[in-house]
Amino acid sequence: MHDLKKAISIKSRLEELQKMRDQLTKMFKKLKLGEDIIIPVVLSIDEAVSNIIEHGFKLKSTGRITMSIDISKDRITVKIQDNTTKFDPKQVPLTTPLQRIKERKQRGLGLIIIRKCMDGIYYRYTNDKKNELTLIKYIK
Repeated sequence: MHDLKKAISIKSRLEELQKMRDQLTKMFKKLKLGEDIIIPVVLSIDEAVSNIIEHGFKLKSTGRITMSIDISKDRITVKIQDNTTKFDPKQVPLTTPLQRIKERKQRGLGLIIIRKCMDGIYYRYTNDKKNELTLIKYIK
């Protein structure tokens, strides 16, 4: 597999998510990655971007979300940036789907999904006041 770097930018609109998922899936399939990699990576990106649109931009379609995807022979690294309110997902307490059900909470599964699907999750608030979430998935 050859190294690949790709940049994607979408408007902060839920309608953009399907196009983004399709673009990511097509790119990963072209690189001959298996569904064991494609599904958790695309699902995690979708969850992260959905949360940014809903909670960061409050469903306002005036913002942009940018992603840089770096694929090497042993990993996929995705950096997602937005300029919404500072939010570090690592500060959200760890919970399980069963706890969410017991608490009768139907929401809040996105971070659980991301934590289960990805091998590395890193957050930083950049000097130019952007949230940057880095997701890593190792390719075996």
